[in-house]
Amino acid sequence: MIRTDPYYPFLCAGAPDGSLWTVGLEMNANLQEKPEHRESPVLRRFAPDGRQLGAWLPRSSFPGSAEVVRGFLVASNRKVGWLRWSADCGLAGVRAEITPEGEITSFPLKQVSGFKAGIGAFSGMALTTDGGALVAAVPCDKAEATAVLWLDRSKADWRRVSVPVAASPPFFHIDGADTGLELYAGGDDESRVRFYRLER
Repeated sequence: MIRTDPYYPFLCAGAPDGSLWTVGLEMNANLQEKPEHRESPVLRRFAPDGRQLGAWLPRSSFPGSAEVVRGFLVASNRKVGWLRWSADCGLAGVRAEITPEGEITSFPLKQVSGFKAGIGAFSGMALTTDGGALVAAVPCDKAEATAVLWLDRSKADWRRVSVPVAASPPFFHIDGADTGLELYAGGDDESRVRFYRLER
């Protein structure tokens, strides 16, 4: 058990080297943010024995707590990926990549098109061996199927990935890093966890 108070992690990801990456907020005993917490780092890395190995990105660099507490954090052999978004329906967000040494690359993501009513949320993220990212995007209109999207890093944009599954309309939740991509496909009587290989 690692005690981190007054820092409260909301997102956690275990890396292959045994370290734990977290995104969270410093708060008082009533779970309220105070002025003295404004410069506390939101991104932290801990050793298996609980020692803090690094801390980055002050709370003051984020306009609101929602951008910190909602999102996905995934760790692979090469890096940590943090996906966060700023608004529901239309979904413009930010993708951050962090190396074990704490080098951070962030770039804004364009709004994801292709949904009639826009996207309401993401539902999981996975990292590929070559450093790519896959996410499951949930539309605002629940009559539309959840989409699996691949990040085109050169354009900071998302592209749809064709997934062979019979559910109509399916709901996807994706997870994984490096060689294993795990995708929960729900929405019909054949709902189950399936494992996929990404082919370009």
